[in-house]
Amino acid sequence: CEAPVPTERNFCEKKKNSEKEIGCYADVRNVPDFEELLSEDVGSVAECTSLAFDASYQYVGLQAGYKYWGSNSAIGKYGSSSKCNYKCKD
Repeated sequence: CEAPVPTERNFCEKKKNSEKEIGCYADVRNVPDFEELLSEDVGSVAECTSLAFDASYQYVGLQAGYKYWGSNSAIGKYGSSSKCNYKCKD
């Protein structure tokens, strides 16, 4: 992905059962909203989704266009964000 260096970190997530985008959320540096960083080198969002669901995570998060996260905990504890504008691999 070619993305600008973020001033605020954020996520766009998909839910496991429907693979539905549920929003864009703020993050706090060094205290991520998601449980586990799964990869910084996955080929596509679909590949990341499969990686997270295979690891039994309910939520998939994409951070800054290249960091892929998984979580079963509720997300959004830092509030929503309007900064989900990174170009990502298809």
